[in-house]
Amino acid sequence: MTRIDAIGVLNSLKSMNLPKKPIMIVMSTYNNGVISSQVMEAGASYFIPMPFDHDLLAERINQLAGIATEQKQPYLDRMPYNITTCRMSKLCN
Repeated sequence: MTRIDAIGVLNSLKSMNLPKKPIMIVMSTYNNGVISSQVMEAGASYFIPMPFDHDLLAERINQLAGIATEQKQPYLDRMPYNITTCRMSKLCN
């Protein structure tokens, strides 16, 4: 199996000429300006270094998806972050 990093995936997506650019969030344990710059130049929507705050990630996903978060639904607060993030961002549909 071919190994590919996030920059490789982003470059592959660019070459596909997709009708709509996908929202891509890249997470990395490497946190330096060079890596984040390369990732953003390759077409990432957002770069987040690990470890990260789950609330911040959920907020960024909502921003990228164009969802207003001012009116939070109470049941979402009780759900695990991966489910909350998925449902609020509409990225899992």
